[in-house]
Amino acid sequence: MGGMKYTFLSGDGTNLSKLDRVLVCENFMNKWPNASLLALGRNISDHSPLILTTINNSFGPSPFRMFNSWFDLEGFDETVRKGLDSICESRFMDEVLATKFKVVKEELKNGVKIKKRKRRKICWKPIIS
Repeated sequence: MGGMKYTFLSGDGTNLSKLDRVLVCENFMNKWPNASLLALGRNISDHSPLILTTINNSFGPSPFRMFNSWFDLEGFDETVRKGLDSICESRFMDEVLATKFKVVKEELKNGVKIKKRKRRKICWKPIIS
């Protein structure tokens, strides 16, 4: 279940409960095996409304992961700016952002490869005496 961690809050605010059960007909899960629940915010009631959705909203693996070591790379800021300034033709903003993240990721990966190659050259210099 997505959304709120708890779906019920007692009147005095001391008791939190997660009520996450929904009754469906016998063949429901056969027809929609990826059905899921989403708990909305508690605005009026002490219960959170639940929405049962049958649409699979999985967008696949995370398009971008950040590593702290990348902040130490030379040219990190410029690389990120270059990726975010790249042009993407789409009317869907999530697709535009995913494409820009992909550009940033590829640029950073190339920067890491170049840095590793430079380190190898320094480490393997023959010592002449």
